[in-house]
Amino acid sequence: MPNQSPDLIPYLFLAAVIIVGGFVAYVADGLGRKMGKKRLSLFGLRPRHTATVITVGAGILIPILTIGAIYALSSEVREWIREGRSAIERAKTYQEEATERAGDVKRLEGKEKELVGRNTKLTDQAKKLNQKLTEYAAQVKTADQNLRTAQAKAGEAQRRAQSLQGQLTATNRRIRTVQSEIQSTLKSLKAGKKQLDELKGSYTEASKQLDENKKRADELDRQNVTLEKKLGSLQNELGGLQGQKQDFETQIASLRSSISTYQESIRNYTDRVNELRQESDRLSGLLQNNITFSRTKPLIFDSTEELARIQVQPSLSPVAARNAYFDLLQRARTEATKRGAADSGLRPQELSNPPRIVGTAEQEDAIIRGITSQRTELVMVARSAFNAFEGEFVLLEFVAYRNRLVYPTGRVIAETKIDGRREDVEIFNAIQQFVGQNVRAQALKDGMIPVSGRNGGLGQVENDDLLGLIRSVRSENMIVRVQAVAKRETKAGDQLELEFRIRY
Repeated sequence: MPNQSPDLIPYLFLAAVIIVGGFVAYVADGLGRKMGKKRLSLFGLRPRHTATVITVGAGILIPILTIGAIYALSSEVREWIREGRSAIERAKTYQEEATERAGDVKRLEGKEKELVGRNTKLTDQAKKLNQKLTEYAAQVKTADQNLRTAQAKAGEAQRRAQSLQGQLTATNRRIRTVQSEIQSTLKSLKAGKKQLDELKGSYTEASKQLDENKKRADELDRQNVTLEKKLGSLQNELGGLQGQKQDFETQIASLRSSISTYQESIRNYTDRVNELRQESDRLSGLLQNNITFSRTKPLIFDSTEELARIQVQPSLSPVAARNAYFDLLQRARTEATKRGAADSGLRPQELSNPPRIVGTAEQEDAIIRGITSQRTELVMVARSAFNAFEGEFVLLEFVAYRNRLVYPTGRVIAETKIDGRREDVEIFNAIQQFVGQNVRAQALKDGMIPVSGRNGGLGQVENDDLLGLIRSVRSENMIVRVQAVAKRETKAGDQLELEFRIRY
């Protein structure tokens, strides 16, 4: 505050009163002596009493005239006399208002520092999103290269399969040729055997032709051996060709399987490229929106600030768990819309190990399975995953806590000593400090779950209860112990309701 010059009017007035007092004493003393010497008498009084009355009257009249003169000459004195204590009270009020304004200035300075910090965080988030966008672009490039490689391998496998198919066709033709030769050889062998049998049958009848028949038989035996060797060779060749055919068929089946695998890989890479491009476009839009909203729109949700909560009973069926989840989701969306958000909910997320995209349906199924598997009562909380600005989509995250019993009805949470002889304002401040610090700290220590975010409250105390407590403490007119007691049975996720007791 700027330096102010001291107000000299009160000091001048006091100095004038002192001087006039001395002057009155001097004049009254002289006047009394003169009246005493002259032995005047008023209203039948004795001269001594007359002198006393005149002296007192002069002592009264002169200060009145002095004050009247100062009152007429000085406007500051007139205001000081007219206003009196009300001016002092107004000065105190103005002083208190100045103190409050100084406090407001400090709070605004703190708020400015907080906004600067949030702006820094948003800048860091924008940098991270840019880095992620760059990573997605590199992944898209890698996926395109893998796609081209897979297509080249698939083409090469297709050409090799066509070559093997041609070899298989030639082998089949050779097999048919060898089979026809085997049939012809078998026919010749059967004819030779038949002729040999005829010659042997006519051996007794054609003894003359024995030598010729023997020669013929030897020749036929040699031909038979030659044909049998040729038959064995052809059968071996047929077995080799059939084995080669099976090898070709196995290779063709393997190549067809490889082609199917490559085609499936091509489809997967294509889908992956499309997903990465969509995610890249989404992140680019999200980054642009975040930059725009963070610069033009007010902040409506801090990171991890709570939007809604529900209590979930244990051992729910899948249908009941799904209904509980969607009830919490709807409450969070209602709160987000109420504060000015475009919408709220889950979004697809990318996992790094192994790399894949987790859709919203898969995330919701995981949350519902988690609710179904619990055997204890839970508190499910929906909160903002990041800072959110007006008009934005609020990305939610869901957390769960055990909802155990913290306070039975009537349990003393904390107590303090308050002097009932003090002013109402001091008693109110002491009670407010007791509730806001002592009771809150003890409740958090005992396991109560506060509302996450900028408020972080556990409950509230009604104004009527506070006023009644102030009157009760004030009526005792002594130092008393004030106890904060749980008004009803309270679990970790409930609102904490208090009632107060006074003890001596």
